[in-house]
Amino acid sequence: MTPSEFSAAVVVARMSASDIQELLGIDERTRSQLASGEKPVPRCVALCLWLMAAYGVSILEARVLAEDPGS
Repeated sequence: MTPSEFSAAVVVARMSASDIQELLGIDERTRSQLASGEKPVPRCVALCLWLMAAYGVSILEARVLAEDPGS
């Protein structure tokens, strides 16, 4: 995933900085590094963003899917 694809996917998925932190475990500094190309986008992050964007998964739906069923 290129930096511009990362930024576009975040916009399409309507993710805020706090959503990115909560769902993907990426702090603001790292998000900026991914968006600028300073760091490569991890494959699991790219996959999550592509799937959210492609299937129109909302932040609320993502939170439900990411819940630990044992807690």
